[in-house]
Amino acid sequence: MKVSMLFLIVPVLVLSGCMNSASDKIREFIPGTYVRQIHNEYTNGSDTLMIKLQDESAGVYLIDKMVGYQKHIDGRTFPPKHETSQWTAVYDEKLHQLIVQNQGFIIVFDPAKNQLMSNRTLYDKITKK
Repeated sequence: MKVSMLFLIVPVLVLSGCMNSASDKIREFIPGTYVRQIHNEYTNGSDTLMIKLQDESAGVYLIDKMVGYQKHIDGRTFPPKHETSQWTAVYDEKLHQLIVQNQGFIIVFDPAKNQLMSNRTLYDKITKK
């Protein structure tokens, strides 16, 4: 009886350890600076997300978003514009993603590609923490 219980408990412990390991790798990857370039016929610029761990035990992250761009319309170049905003996000341990509070979207991370995806937009990670 004891031996059969071990055969049931050991696989569960191994699987839960693997899931926590994957989650920890994503959590370790999250902090840093992510950038996407904006280039089209009307606009040039960049969009930057700086993500910092605010409360490890609660899985809370602070995200600073900075966008700088310059419009080009009908042969005219307009003055550069800069916009900033700050968000708070909570890490979902089951789905391994950030849920951005009061914005209604999620951020998904891909450490293998050194990227994140937010609202179907890809950002490349350029720095750690």
